[in-house]
Amino acid sequence: MTFISNKISEQENIGDPFETMESAWFWFIAANNARVDGARVSAGIGKGGRPCEVSDIISILDRLHRNRILTMDHLRVLKFYGERGYAPDKAYRKERRAFYQWKEALNKMRPVFERKKIVRKQGFNFFGLSGASLPDMDNAMTPSMEGAY
Repeated sequence: MTFISNKISEQENIGDPFETMESAWFWFIAANNARVDGARVSAGIGKGGRPCEVSDIISILDRLHRNRILTMDHLRVLKFYGERGYAPDKAYRKERRAFYQWKEALNKMRPVFERKKIVRKQGFNFFGLSGASLPDMDNAMTPSMEGAY
């Protein structure tokens, strides 16, 4: 008997990673709302093709919450502002606490999203350059340390 997995292999490129965590989050909220309303959302299908499915992000959020990395306050802020389509503004006093929780939550989610290639890796940003214009540090040649001592 042969089993066929619906999971997509890591080598298979089904879509371009999101440029920012915010764009990934706003896509997730819109796609999840569409899914709740009855639409069928799948990775690699549609205009741009996305690197994941809604269920992938839900499982990441679930795991981060169960491991106490994300709190319910983080999730509430992400949902509240995600449904409105904009990030909280630090300049508004009433949104200042939400702004810090929003940033903290996205920063805690970033390593997982980068590892799963949902979001493009953010390079060292010393001069304010975007990650796309920086050299690919994963493929950089490093000298061997053999015989150095």
